[in-house]
Amino acid sequence: MLLSKGKKIKDNAILNTNSSKLGRQAYQPVDVGRAFHDGCLYYPTRTMLREVHTEKNGNSTTVEKIETVVIRSDGDILTASEMPSKPGTPSDQKIWRLSDGTLVDEPPVPSRNASWSWQSIQKLLAAKKEGNNLSGSLSELIWEVRACIVKAVWLPNADDYTTLAFVVAASFVQPVFKAVPYLLVCGDKGTGKSELGILLSQIGANGSIIGQTSAASAARMMHEGRGLTVFDDLESIGQKRGNDSGYTELIQFLKVSYNADTAKKVWTDSSNGFRVRELNGFGIKVINNTVGTDGILGSRMIRIATRKMPKSIAGDRVGMRGAGASELKQLQDKLHVWAFENVKVVDAVYRDQVPPSEREDQIAAPLRVLAEVAGDAQLKAELERSLARSRTVAATDDTEPSDIVREAATNLVKCGQYMLSATNVALEARRLVGPNFGKSHVGEITEIDDEKVVGRIMKNLCLVDPQQQRARVRGVQIRAAKASEGFLDEVFGEGERPDDIGVGGFCDTCASCPYVSQNCPIMEKRGVRPSLKER
Repeated sequence: MLLSKGKKIKDNAILNTNSSKLGRQAYQPVDVGRAFHDGCLYYPTRTMLREVHTEKNGNSTTVEKIETVVIRSDGDILTASEMPSKPGTPSDQKIWRLSDGTLVDEPPVPSRNASWSWQSIQKLLAAKKEGNNLSGSLSELIWEVRACIVKAVWLPNADDYTTLAFVVAASFVQPVFKAVPYLLVCGDKGTGKSELGILLSQIGANGSIIGQTSAASAARMMHEGRGLTVFDDLESIGQKRGNDSGYTELIQFLKVSYNADTAKKVWTDSSNGFRVRELNGFGIKVINNTVGTDGILGSRMIRIATRKMPKSIAGDRVGMRGAGASELKQLQDKLHVWAFENVKVVDAVYRDQVPPSEREDQIAAPLRVLAEVAGDAQLKAELERSLARSRTVAATDDTEPSDIVREAATNLVKCGQYMLSATNVALEARRLVGPNFGKSHVGEITEIDDEKVVGRIMKNLCLVDPQQQRARVRGVQIRAAKASEGFLDEVFGEGERPDDIGVGGFCDTCASCPYVSQNCPIMEKRGVRPSLKER
């Protein structure tokens, strides 16, 4: 067995001090494909080793073989070896270690979708040896990723481009985090969901795309991918074999795989002789669906909406071409290098945060950490607006309208909406809980449908100052009031507040409106009928 510096170990004492103790010990191997261990990331990769072999008779020949090595983020190249054991020890009881002493559960296996080129790895190792850094700022990389997405797919909410760019970057350092985000890309057929998924799989770390396959195969691909996984039309997996019992098991696996502590599962593959395997599905997922997903899985998700591109916008995009395969590959390499050179900074910022208690904040934490590391105020503001737009609440028939109104107003001020109108708050409230919340029949008017009631609730909760002002939004007159200082202190505390977007900041164009299905009165007064509006 060789150390990464080329020195042979003369006895069984490995660098890990615990391994030199005799007697029974805990068996806690590291999955190096997903590991952030002792402050380092690990990346298994296949290489071809060519060397000169000298036989006993003195003849020399050039020999070649494939060898898997593990790149450690501090610049070492590691190999794995089976440790000495008693004769007759079963193979499943033998111990494997990396050449730095790290205990591993099996010989390292590269991702089936390994995305880091050996040429880029060599450049990083050479730079580490010389004490140099190759990567630029994270802000520049995020803007570069964002530009690639903009060129490839049109999205109605421009802030979502930034969220997607941060998700891509997070996939390269996801072993640092205890929980990672899932994305639900939802929209009608022909709105670019598949194109977006393909692009994300091409620039994410070890990106893979899972289409029409069996549930067992999908679970296995999650385990073997060890990176960003895209499900292109999740419903098709359940439909592939009719009532596939494995589909329910797959959904259950997805529900727990956002969390590193719960992502392991024993899977019985009924399509392969009922073979039992232990799978680890931890990692960022992007799920493309037309009809959405169930509530429990949806609570792990950040929603990205797609819509058909308006003709006015399509004209501006004529001639716009997406990045080529070579450009995307170079971008992947740059992100891998950045991750290996800055992982300790990411870890320090993550550890410095108060651990979020709400699942919604847990899955958003990696994106907010990277926004903090990037140090770009515009990117940070766009991310927060996108996350606020995605936010929903799990409302029941017992949920008080005042709680929904407070949640809606909170989302808006987090986006910089400091002049709150009952119109906007009511729209946001309906977006949070759905247009049919609290209704016993179609056409019933509930409290959150009535702007006067919403305005009264805002006053009673002291969310706004008593004095109202009149304002015109897209030619329509509305009433608004300034968010109270007490409410702003409750939302932000001593934290930084985003820039004020103005009373009409929520109203862009009907084509990109997040309230497209919430009976917007401004649309109605402008004569834009929902069935005919640009989508």
